[in-house]
Amino acid sequence: MSLYDLPPFNFKWTNSFKPKPIIITILLASFFGFLAGAFSGSLFYFELKSYLSNVPGLEKIIEKQYVPQTTQEEAIIKAVNDVSPAVVNIVISKDLPVYEQYYLNPFSYQYRQKGTQRQDIGSGTGFIVSGDGTVLTNKHVVLDEAADYTVFTNDGRKFSAKVLARDPLQDLAVLKIETEKTIDANGALAQKDFPTVKLGDSDKLQIGQTVIAIGNALG
Repeated sequence: MSLYDLPPFNFKWTNSFKPKPIIITILLASFFGFLAGAFSGSLFYFELKSYLSNVPGLEKIIEKQYVPQTTQEEAIIKAVNDVSPAVVNIVISKDLPVYEQYYLNPFSYQYRQKGTQRQDIGSGTGFIVSGDGTVLTNKHVVLDEAADYTVFTNDGRKFSAKVLARDPLQDLAVLKIETEKTIDANGALAQKDFPTVKLGDSDKLQIGQTVIAIGNALG
């Protein structure tokens, strides 16, 4: 038997497949309700837009009330740019002994000191808090009292520095940049103030505030 010889297919609704009138009613009501809601919403939008466009001075009022919001990233970038000129790198230098090897005999040798050599043994970060070159840093950065300290500013200048005070409890230390005093043509002291960091009030800090850590000026 071929496909052309098959008997015709007559489909009839049964009780299980025949849609009930209430279902058709719900579907039609939902469809027309959606259309009515979309139409009324669009009509309300255009009516409101037309009304607001006719209110005199509304645009100026909105402009005055709007305050641009600064993102956290923009605030951090601004803070870093403001503070970075006053951030310095502190290099620790010290005369260290130089040893040489010498032989007592062909089978044994010892070491003996052959003078000293100036070497950089560490570095740290500080920031200038006054225009005359007072620097605040950590005590552990300038721990060695026998070492010498050199300050490199953010613009590439190099100065010797003297430790004025050390606080082991707070891990803080104060240095003073040593600069050569120059006199101008009028006999006045010609010295350009260093950029400084403005200190805040720690009593106003709140738990959960953002803290920005800025590294040394050379890194």
